[in-house]
Amino acid sequence: MPKGYSPINGQPIPEGKQFVTGDSRAREAQRKGAESKKARRSLREELITLLEVETKVNGKMRSAQESMSVALLKQAIKGNTRAFEIIRDTIGEKPVENVNFVTPDYSALDDAFKQMSEQGESLDG
Repeated sequence: MPKGYSPINGQPIPEGKQFVTGDSRAREAQRKGAESKKARRSLREELITLLEVETKVNGKMRSAQESMSVALLKQAIKGNTRAFEIIRDTIGEKPVENVNFVTPDYSALDDAFKQMSEQGESLDG
């Protein structure tokens, strides 16, 4: 691939700043970004609404969220460990992972090197 071309799609890589102040392309990119963000937000709101919708399941009225919770619980009872982990983490019982970094104490080595240098010894022997 010639220099200055993307190895992913083969298109020329733009040089310099992509957008400059007042560039109509910058305004268009900003508008499209805002639309995309609005679409994601509306999808979230729609999913929340759908989780609250009640339907009849086995003769009982249940919300979609309740039906999903029951299905997840049934999977965990059958031995699905991933379903168990999701339930455990959701109810706030996820184990805390502690990572401790120990910094070694080099003071004894420093003292030994200091003594060697005072006595005129070197590591080369």
